[in-house]
Amino acid sequence: MRSIPALGAFALLLTILSTTSPATAFEVDPGMRTRPGAAAGPTRVSVELYVIDIAKIDDRDQIFKADISIRLEWIDPRLARPGESDVISLPLTDIWNPRLRIYNQRDVRAHFPDIARVDAKGLVAYEQRYSGDFTTSADIRRFPFDERTIAITMLTVDHSPSEIRLDFTEASIDRADIFSIPNWTIGEVTPVTGVFRAFGGREFLRFDIELKSSRESAYYIWSVVVPLILIVMMSWSVFFVNPKHLGSQMTLAATSMLTLIAYRFAVSSVLPPVPYMTSMDIFITGSTVFVFLALAESVTTGTLADNDHNAFAERLDRIARILFPSVFAIFIVITFLL
Repeated sequence: MRSIPALGAFALLLTILSTTSPATAFEVDPGMRTRPGAAAGPTRVSVELYVIDIAKIDDRDQIFKADISIRLEWIDPRLARPGESDVISLPLTDIWNPRLRIYNQRDVRAHFPDIARVDAKGLVAYEQRYSGDFTTSADIRRFPFDERTIAITMLTVDHSPSEIRLDFTEASIDRADIFSIPNWTIGEVTPVTGVFRAFGGREFLRFDIELKSSRESAYYIWSVVVPLILIVMMSWSVFFVNPKHLGSQMTLAATSMLTLIAYRFAVSSVLPPVPYMTSMDIFITGSTVFVFLALAESVTTGTLADNDHNAFAERLDRIARILFPSVFAIFIVITFLL
């Protein structure tokens, strides 16, 4: 990781921006907005990108909050100034630039002005920092044990893949050692280039910054799964009450059912609203069924006892004491581990 050097480079960038000479003595020809060396093949653009922070992944709004810094460099011989040594600043709109734009932004803010720095040899450098909300989508059927790849997608607007080449190395694409997001583990950053096809058959160069992430499930285990298991186990207490005491059995079973219903309302805010069943949804629904079956068993044994079939009712209770925990354990394994 290069967190310390990257922060040092960021401080150096601010210093350079504050000391760069304005382009008061350099006149920009309108023709410089065209791609340099178009006849010689694709323009090579060097990319350096640093992921400063991933602050949040929101399943409900399908967004993630990120903070990134990017630096682009390319050569434009038309901007060379032989015999000079200073670095000048030019508005990005006055010269050609790759126009690398964020495709999946929801509410993203650029922190620096769109100013390019040009040295005497025609080396153009553009730095920018972006932060805000980026859109994402994922299959969370394995929630809360799901994994996903979040990505920041950029496109070279107005330029096809044959016109621009993005050059980067493993060292030029990096991330901070620690992110502020509390409930996800974020892996290494991976750059991927490809082709984006728009309506009308137009093609643009696509640049994806991907980060593999896995959800920290400990919170959901201790806050949702374990309490729910205890509620289901509480419903099994009816199997240890004499079937003749139907009132006591009904009280225990009804209490378990009402507790489960109240608990479902309490945890609904932490569950993502998706049109399919996640592992957590299956577990909560299955737990509800187990509590209902315990209630049904208590009514059945109580009715049998009232009709002078107490021995058979007690036998059903003994079977239930083994059957319910065994099936519930298998249900948990199938739901979360398979």
